[in-house]
Amino acid sequence: MRGSLEGPIAKLARAERQFRVLEREIGKLWPPGHAWPVRTKIDRGGLEYRFYLGELPAIEPDWTLAMGEVLFDLRSALDHLAWELHVRHYGRRTIPRKVEFASQFPIFDTKTDFINKGRRRIKELGQRERRAVRVLQPYEGRNDKWRLVRSDLSMLNSLHNIDKHRQLHVVVGAHQAAVEPNYAPEFGFHMTPMWGRVKPHAHVETWTFAKAPPKIEPHHGAFLAICLDYMGEEWPLLPMLGGLMTSVAAVLRRFANRFPPTNPPSWSRYTGHWWKGARGYRGGPKLV
Repeated sequence: MRGSLEGPIAKLARAERQFRVLEREIGKLWPPGHAWPVRTKIDRGGLEYRFYLGELPAIEPDWTLAMGEVLFDLRSALDHLAWELHVRHYGRRTIPRKVEFASQFPIFDTKTDFINKGRRRIKELGQRERRAVRVLQPYEGRNDKWRLVRSDLSMLNSLHNIDKHRQLHVVVGAHQAAVEPNYAPEFGFHMTPMWGRVKPHAHVETWTFAKAPPKIEPHHGAFLAICLDYMGEEWPLLPMLGGLMTSVAAVLRRFANRFPPTNPPSWSRYTGHWWKGARGYRGGPKLV
């Protein structure tokens, strides 16, 4: 047996199909780049303008569940990779039961945890494979081309563990961007957006003036996005999931030259560029 990337890639492809369904469902109600209309309240004799949202679409409970399924398949793709590395390592030999039960792609934020909990997951692999997995650990502080991948692996592991073992994630609508109008300095203009989670009729922005201008520019609307509420911050959900998919694809590509050629899905938007132009994945990064 030589091992294969077919299983890990199938998991990755499944994650992207689920992502695309989620992307379409969100886009129907919360279209990306849409400027949501606001109503205006004028105070202080025309020196303060406060802007409020109107009604907003509901956030579907299924979006949280769909996100969890994407996270599961992405994490599973990495565990399948670890298993296939063991299959390749043992070849025609039977994989010992203790190795079979321990096999997992380790992701740890501290070196101590990796040594105590993660190293045993891959200890039977060859030295080059073990070193390559270790280089990808989030605790590695290297400022190299894998820096963002390490950060994404840390987030993926944390989000997946929360969803799988503890509770559903919270998905919210959030104020993410605004257009600043242009007023001459003499009017003392100041703009204060209210970033973060929003509800229907929420106050999203305030304009103040030291002197009233002769004409008020029209407001361009509030730019909202569906976000994940994670560690006290709002993370745009779809770009975040897209980044995680790209990083998992990068990890699979990292080990692709250890396996027979396998063709990835040609339709892949987020992950396909990692495979482009490589005959049987042979053009990818080499193990170090």
